[in-house]
Amino acid sequence: MGLFDKLLRNIPGSPTSVAKTMLRAYTTYKTDHPKSRKKDALRYAIETRYKIIKAMEPEKMESILSEADTLGHLVFLVVAHENPAAAHPVMMKQTVLDLYEFFKKHAPDELGGLDALKAVVSAGY
Repeated sequence: MGLFDKLLRNIPGSPTSVAKTMLRAYTTYKTDHPKSRKKDALRYAIETRYKIIKAMEPEKMESILSEADTLGHLVFLVVAHENPAAAHPVMMKQTVLDLYEFFKKHAPDELGGLDALKAVVSAGY
């Protein structure tokens, strides 16, 4: 991987950039509300993203929240919503691997569905 590829994968809006922003919101919520439920922290992470950066219909947000079991899974769904090309088969492998590596390093407890996605894309998806 060249320097240019690495830079492109870390620009604003890239999967890793989305993961950093949402992890920051998630950990802030968990720190401020230590007895909160995981679902509340996930909700805060997505609501914060769409309150500040973009807009998302409430129905779509609820749909994504109902599907996500961890922050890693939530971030993948958000990336796929914001940038459908990132979830297209041509780019999906790199998207999943980037998110997997990010969460493995920064929040391994939040990998969740990314483990299964990594297994699928690594098997020659």
